[in-house]
Amino acid sequence: MKHANPPETARNNLTARWWWRGDLFFGELKSRISSASKSICLEFYIFQADALGRDILALLTAAAGRGCRVQVLVDGLNSPGISSSFWNPLVQAGGKVRIFSVRSTRHRWVRNHRKLVVVDDGWAAVGGFNVAVEYDGDGRLRGWLDCGLSLEGASIQNLAADFDRMWSRVSDGTGPDSFHHEFIRPSRLPLTDEFELLRSGPGQIGRSLPSALAQDIRRPGDIALVAAYFLPGTRLRRALIRAACSGRRVQLLLPGLTDVPVARRAGRYLYNRFLKAGVEIYEYQPQILHAKLYVAGGSAYVGSSNLDVRSLRLNHELMVRTRRPQLVTEALQAFRGWLVSSERIDPTTWSTSRGIWEKLREKIDFWVLARVDPFISRQLDFPENHPDHPNRTPRGE
Repeated sequence: MKHANPPETARNNLTARWWWRGDLFFGELKSRISSASKSICLEFYIFQADALGRDILALLTAAAGRGCRVQVLVDGLNSPGISSSFWNPLVQAGGKVRIFSVRSTRHRWVRNHRKLVVVDDGWAAVGGFNVAVEYDGDGRLRGWLDCGLSLEGASIQNLAADFDRMWSRVSDGTGPDSFHHEFIRPSRLPLTDEFELLRSGPGQIGRSLPSALAQDIRRPGDIALVAAYFLPGTRLRRALIRAACSGRRVQLLLPGLTDVPVARRAGRYLYNRFLKAGVEIYEYQPQILHAKLYVAGGSAYVGSSNLDVRSLRLNHELMVRTRRPQLVTEALQAFRGWLVSSERIDPTTWSTSRGIWEKLREKIDFWVLARVDPFISRQLDFPENHPDHPNRTPRGE
């Protein structure tokens, strides 16, 4: 079903709310699904067949049973335990499920990493939350630290239309997927004067998130970035270092605990150059940090995209950028609250805090994730005449 764009007079009537705890977010999501009367669109990178996943499946099945149009789009590689039989109750009730599946070795590197929920074309949510019990907590005593943003109003139809865009490119099982590559320049879609949608995917010419974020980093004001996986490209690294060298306060909150140790070590390889420039680096201690929250230049960004090569160059990602002052202030307040539970990296002792072997592993992992992985992925996924093909002159991010 195609969604029409909202009338111009209704575009600015948009309310928003931050979600700093997974348990509260999923409580709201369950409530919205239970009260839905027209449509439910769910798009997740991970949907586990655990207690949380079964609860949401039951609510979706009930919604489909009462005549609600239910569509679920899930990445197939990263949802272990999800077989076709898991979805049978929903499908039998009239719901529809499509899986971003890997049908060839050539495309196995491309993932749909987006997280998006749209209910009744009037309420939507984006963020880093996946449907799995490890996200269903407070981020301190239980569950990973993550965040999201819900939006309510007529402009949500634009998000529903973007779900349709992705849905139409995934096969229903009768033919091949058609959305591995989109050879277009990614657009920044305004939702209102204070909100815009940043979409990216493999094969795109230019990068909407790094371009927008680099512009905001160059604007006056402090910078606070929360990144689950931190391996930014050259453009973002230079922008952050220049901002710190100019005397502005630049703070990074990165994982102290992680589910991907190789990514953490690769990110740590960059610490020295940031610390020397005056960047403050903190590592979150209570739980695994999975949030993607970036505040700079009077804007706040939230969504699915990490600041690493895979998110910025290969995966399908979805971010919302807001310039609403209240929301930016609340994002900074949350950031400062998380710093209380974090350890600051001491620039005077960092170089001597790890042994030679650990430093070597950091360097190797950096080169694997920042150089080898994207080289191989682009070799497989981009035609030779595409700007991102490795045989062409590389461009800065």
